[in-house]
Amino acid sequence: NEPIAGYQTPHFWQETGWNATGQNDFLLNYVIPAMIENNIFDVTVQIQDGQRTALKGKWPEIALDQVTNSTLNPGVENLKGFAVALHWYEDFILDRLPNAGKIMSETYEQLKPIFEKSQQEFYMLNTEACMPIYRYPPSRQASDDLGNWFHGQRYSEDMIQDLNHHVSGWTDWNMVLDMRGGPNWAGNRHDAPIIADSENLKYYKNPMFYHMGHFSKFLDRSFSVNEFSENESKILEDVHFTVASNGEKEVMIFLNNQRKDVSVNVESQSNFILNEVLPARSITTISVNL
Repeated sequence: NEPIAGYQTPHFWQETGWNATGQNDFLLNYVIPAMIENNIFDVTVQIQDGQRTALKGKWPEIALDQVTNSTLNPGVENLKGFAVALHWYEDFILDRLPNAGKIMSETYEQLKPIFEKSQQEFYMLNTEACMPIYRYPPSRQASDDLGNWFHGQRYSEDMIQDLNHHVSGWTDWNMVLDMRGGPNWAGNRHDAPIIADSENLKYYKNPMFYHMGHFSKFLDRSFSVNEFSENESKILEDVHFTVASNGEKEVMIFLNNQRKDVSVNVESQSNFILNEVLPARSITTISVNL
């Protein structure tokens, strides 16, 4: 979990510092041999599990160097595969930069052929996200953010950015938290898609819950995201979209962060022309039969 953080930042919980070379050494000399010796072939090994900025330093390429080499580890070709795990806690800055997702595409395009050659699985996955980015201060708690639209908006911005750059999935750190944003023994309290009020036997579904549903209810493993050139996933300033299809359906997800309605004209793969008004500060999903 966030191996670089063990070097860089103080934590209120257990933390171990790793660099990419150390992770590679641990994989080649300990993890992979142990998996082969114990016939554990149905597990995908995820590396990095930290911020997207580490991709610039070639963390995945270094950590996965030689992992498919059957001379070093006979039997490694029987392992299911490998993955790059990403966290989102610096994405609120990165997503505002030009060509923000390019480094994810470059990483995927560099590594995917290696594992295709060895006939093993390879993917990239966002494995942790939550709002707010940093823990609640003592003066604030999750009940203060019930219905917070911006928290859901940030989720969708990041999911669209990731999906458009070869990231296969996106994981919330918390499914349900209490009214304070816990429990958490280290006091690391946050918001969540569902907030439970145990005293009054109630629960609240936040905008984050519904934002995630615009993706999870329409896209499954049968879908592939259409490729875009850099910056094409923005129609206008603060209007983002992704399009995916599985041969039977085409799903279009639009996020309008503007404080005004926006009109869009879209042509589907089946040449269906769609004229749609995206309400101010909204997310819209459209499914078209092909």
